[in-house]
Amino acid sequence: MLNTVTAVARRASSLALTVALIATPGLANGTLADFSGGNLGSWTWGPPAIVENSGGNPGGWLHTSVVDTFAPQLRTTGPSGFTGNWRGAGATSFGFDLQTISTNFPALREATLLLRAGGQTVYRLGTETVPQPGTGWQHYDVPVPAASTTLPAGWTAQGSGSDDAIWNTVITGVTEVVIFYGDPDFFYIFD
Repeated sequence: MLNTVTAVARRASSLALTVALIATPGLANGTLADFSGGNLGSWTWGPPAIVENSGGNPGGWLHTSVVDTFAPQLRTTGPSGFTGNWRGAGATSFGFDLQTISTNFPALREATLLLRAGGQTVYRLGTETVPQPGTGWQHYDVPVPAASTTLPAGWTAQGSGSDDAIWNTVITGVTEVVIFYGDPDFFYIFD
């Protein structure tokens, strides 16, 4: 069973994003979360989130009136079905859909998945870029080999300790999931 979340963010006339997230089986106890029944996962783009019951892709959607940032980051904001022990849940991938409606500075940025636990972070730099305005929805599947006890190829670890220790800390105790528009090691101008 797949768990789905749909979200949208809007910035005064320059930036609008639509996102649908699909968690791995076992996370969120197989509950479908499409914002039709609220914000399961406590997802946010930053400012206070507004949940609409319909008009998303599919079901409900999440939006905010202002997003002024160097890189949009849809993220969880507390314990949810998307946080916790991904290894224990048997996670193998994390899928999501993105649509960029508009932006001040269109650019080819990676669609990156970050997982955090306290001050530790692991991320998989996107191998595909986020969609450009007007191109519609694009689906992404990020491999998350949670059973691995060593940092998997393609993943980067940030924090204190060895890469393998950071990976094991995060994958067995995810406290935040982030979909990042770009490379988290790069500097971007505000958009």
